[in-house]
Amino acid sequence: MSRTPQNLSAWQVLSRTHRRLKSHLESALKAEGLPPLDVLDALAALDAGQDGQTAKSLEHSLMLPQYGVSRLLDRVEKDGLIRRVADATDKRLKHVHLTEAGRATLIAMVQTRDAALDAFLAPRAKPGQLDRITDLLSLLDQDASEPTSG
Repeated sequence: MSRTPQNLSAWQVLSRTHRRLKSHLESALKAEGLPPLDVLDALAALDAGQDGQTAKSLEHSLMLPQYGVSRLLDRVEKDGLIRRVADATDKRLKHVHLTEAGRATLIAMVQTRDAALDAFLAPRAKPGQLDRITDLLSLLDQDASEPTSG
């Protein structure tokens, strides 16, 4: 693949924007005494899925390898945000459940994230522009090996 000015420019803008936005969101969460974004992602994935998901089922949604999911779950379990329960038929398999503290933390984190997103995005783009940006970034979020629709 050749290094085109467009590819390099796109990479630089995406990389800088990602770092700037992530830093803004992490700072907002920290200011409220809340866990970092990776915990928000894990709690949200657990909340969005079936109750009692496994670590394996979280790998794809969190975009982390098995050891990364295990470390993250160890951390949030230690903080009392989740609990792991052994499967009735296979004791090696653990089902992950949000605790009440986990649900409350998720709600607080989502509220803080949403306010921080508004503060970051509002001065930079109008709502119609945000829709267009989302549409364009969605193209990059697709798996290139999967056929695209329409």
